[in-house]
Amino acid sequence: MKWCAFFILACSAVCDEGTGGLSSDARLCSNFRDIAHEETGLERLLTDPARLNQFDLDGDGKSDAIVVSCPGSSPTEQADACITEVNPTRAKPYSLEAWRVFIIEYRGEPFAVASTRWRNGKSPSFRQIYALRSSGAQLICNVKVTGK
Repeated sequence: MKWCAFFILACSAVCDEGTGGLSSDARLCSNFRDIAHEETGLERLLTDPARLNQFDLDGDGKSDAIVVSCPGSSPTEQADACITEVNPTRAKPYSLEAWRVFIIEYRGEPFAVASTRWRNGKSPSFRQIYALRSSGAQLICNVKVTGK
């Protein structure tokens, strides 16, 4: 009986009631895992920097600002974590601090991808994907990518 209750709780964490399928975030994670293992990977979804200030995260019809800065970084080393600042026009501003951040666009929505590599520079690479929403950054997925 205990395992049955555990299964119901585990399913309710990832399933939408009424749809009988995975929640939208679980579907996103599955899609991102598939894309990450393609030859061009998540990098093919990179957002044009000019586009960062064109997303309407809070649905008010006005563009919201997204700024990524990686202080102390060089092409070979990163001294400090990157800071992604999100300023919705009608919601409280927030920031996300993570290593090696880049912004991707998937189905018209922005996502921050934080990436870590093993010290020797070889794979695997671990990536955390955050949805940038008006209410804050939400971790959608952890992806382990090998061979990149």
